[in-house]
Amino acid sequence: MKIIMNLHPIYIIDDDTDDNEIVQEVWNKIGLENKIVFFKSGDELIKKLNEDVHNPFLIICDINLPKMDGFEIREKLLRDPETRYKTVPFIFWSNSASDKQIKKAYDLAAHGMFIKGSTMEELQKTFTRIVEYWQVSLKP
Repeated sequence: MKIIMNLHPIYIIDDDTDDNEIVQEVWNKIGLENKIVFFKSGDELIKKLNEDVHNPFLIICDINLPKMDGFEIREKLLRDPETRYKTVPFIFWSNSASDKQIKKAYDLAAHGMFIKGSTMEELQKTFTRIVEYWQVSLKP
């Protein structure tokens, strides 16, 4: 079986500009071809998903966001038939997570829950693991 690499963009929802700059630096270091598109809010993400005919490769969403948190974003995407299937795989991440938050993520059919990591090396390992897994995971 031939593995076809998905080169669609990776969407990241995170309102922390400093974190996003670090994420972009780590991503450049990893050297994968996927483009990263950052969103500061769920509304921006939903608008993009409704406008774009192509599905992103991944959606990685911070839990702690102002206005609409990551869980509320996921709930909204799952309720809307236009975005429901454009959100696979949907992964949560955060600087920390309680047992309650981890359970809630999986109650919302998340495809993963990760801690961002406190160093560039940890973040690089996390990204590499996420992308490598989803590049070889079979999808319908």
